[in-house]
Amino acid sequence: MMSPPSNKLNAEDTKSSLAYLFRLIEANDWRRLNRVFLTEPEGRKTFQQLAALVADSSSFNGMTILHACSRFNPPPHVILRIIELCPDAPRARDCLDRTPLHVMAGTCAASFVIEVLVDAFPEACMMQDMDGRTPLHFACDSSCELFEDNNSKNSIPRPPPSYRTIDVLVKASFDSVILEDEDGMSAIEYALCSNADLQTVKLLQRAAQKVMIRKQEEDRLNKAKAPAPTKQHAPSSSLTSKLFTLRRGVQNAPSA
Repeated sequence: MMSPPSNKLNAEDTKSSLAYLFRLIEANDWRRLNRVFLTEPEGRKTFQQLAALVADSSSFNGMTILHACSRFNPPPHVILRIIELCPDAPRARDCLDRTPLHVMAGTCAASFVIEVLVDAFPEACMMQDMDGRTPLHFACDSSCELFEDNNSKNSIPRPPPSYRTIDVLVKASFDSVILEDEDGMSAIEYALCSNADLQTVKLLQRAAQKVMIRKQEEDRLNKAKAPAPTKQHAPSSSLTSKLFTLRRGVQNAPSA
């Protein structure tokens, strides 16, 4: 069993510690990861150093350690401790403009884990990636594949969209329900294509209806607040004629 890494990491120590951290993440060994990197001051210091290294490196496609953890359905206390050590991590965007919440929503994480990220940075619910997709799009699309190795023959098919997960995302941002991606698809349309149950579809439809009603009311109020146009004196006939002639001159090219 590997002991907690030293505070002062040389290049070899850094490489070894980072490889060990990634192995723990991929193995879902959250208990050991928590004990080695997130509990004692020495391990926490090392984790922050590794997190900064990953965030600044082009080798990881803009992903953070929180992105990596989000892929493997970590327990809430691990996410909370990572956010405590790296408070900017929830808002970080990878090379595809995806936040950790995008990753978590697109990999069937438990709703109570997703809720931790939503509480930490609710603005991520409205963030669209390079394809125009929000975390809600990913949660509603059972066919989405965020990583290349998801194409493996041994990969487990995703279940239909989770009502609880979608409820968490919708409550955080009703407006995300009506956003369309680059293909013109909304979350509701993905949910229907993914065989979401009736309860889930109705949840999305009610949210969309509330957003549309609110927007209509906002438009009505804005029109009511708009100042009435001031009455102006009609210009003289000669000025009117000149203005009219000028417009015709702009619209019609002079004849040769």
